Amino acid sequence: MSTWYKKSQQLFRGDPEPISLEHYNPEYATKVLGRELGSSAAWGPGIYFTSAEDIAQIYGPNITRKTLHNARILTPQSPPFTYRQMDKMLQGVDHETMATAASNWDESYDRGRRTLIQSVVSSGNPLDQLMNVWADVFSHQNPKAFIELMVGNGVDGISITKRDSTGRDSTYYVIYNRSVLG
Repeated sequence: MSTWYKKSQQLFRGDPEPISLEHYNPEYATKVLGRELGSSAAWGPGIYFTSAEDIAQIYGPNITRKTLHNARILTPQSPPFTYRQMDKMLQGVDHETMATAASNWDESYDRGRRTLIQSVVSSGNPLDQLMNVWADVFSHQNPKAFIELMVGNGVDGISITKRDSTGRDSTYYVIYNRSVLG
């Protein structure tokens, strides 16, 4: 899946106060900043960056610069996960969390799990699939476990390209694996 790899990309992050990415807490970022910033945390837990420094400055004057190296980054154009791949990925979810998620789909654990996986893979692109895992499996409640699941399955992050009001394309990144940042 060569579309997953980025050789090297300069990234920027803006914050109101200086932060240390080594000690960055995804729980705080998702539960507190996500509420404060609203849609700017719409792509789930992780460390948010952009490819444009001027866009990063919108979020705060304290700019963190990092270089993304040889990371497995999913885009909407990446191949979607198959049922088998998603089934394997979700084997890394603790039983209690998976049982709760499966029970939302069927009283039988096995049928509920199968229906859940089918719903996730039918989402189309891999970013929507992962956001459905975040919503339907983790109920937006355990950012650390979601990030660990992604990294454990070789997903270092995601990227989304959006056109701004000036007609310029800007790419936004949500990084799960800090070790790909130099």
